[in-house]
Amino acid sequence: MLSKKEVKKIKKSAKAAGISTDTSNGDIRQWYTKNVTCKENLFIESCARCRNRLICDGIYTQYARNFGTDEFEPVKGDTILDPLYYRRNNQAWRVLKTDCNCS
Repeated sequence: MLSKKEVKKIKKSAKAAGISTDTSNGDIRQWYTKNVTCKENLFIESCARCRNRLICDGIYTQYARNFGTDEFEPVKGDTILDPLYYRRNNQAWRVLKTDCNCS
């Protein structure tokens, strides 16, 4: 768990980047993932044309170092803004949610 000081620092950085610090809309969580948790991950040239570019964590540097990035191709279609898009549209997640009686 983050300390209050760390949360304050994160919110200040997000606000400077023009991101809402209201946690209800998910913007700050998405910003935190991209700019803190996954900041070392790679985004190659084709990522700019991918529909998942705003919700993707990028390519882990260890993966790129070991296997390269040639296999990655942009996914065509409208840009996805919802970070939970694939979970909401994947039957496996619904089954898990039902099995565990989660709400």
